Amino acid sequence: MFLCCFSAEALKMTGIMDDIPSLSDEQSDLLTKVKGRVLRETEGFRMQVRKSLTQESVKAFFDKERMCALGVAGGAIAGSLL
Repeated sequence: MFLCCFSAEALKMTGIMDDIPSLSDEQSDLLTKVKGRVLRETEGFRMQVRKSLTQESVKAFFDKERMCALGVAGGAIAGSLL
């Protein structure tokens, strides 16, 4: 994600983004439809994940998988230090 934002900023600063033509009405209508569909699909996925990842299910998983819990905790600590 960071790389994508960094690339977009680099393209904008160099002026390459200025040469991109604007969208036609047909293209902007299509883009609006695609955006709406993507938002609906991601909302459904978000709700599915939210229903399945409850505090109890996460706690039960970490109780059952102790080594995994240690790995996740170690990774979180290492990630915060770096």
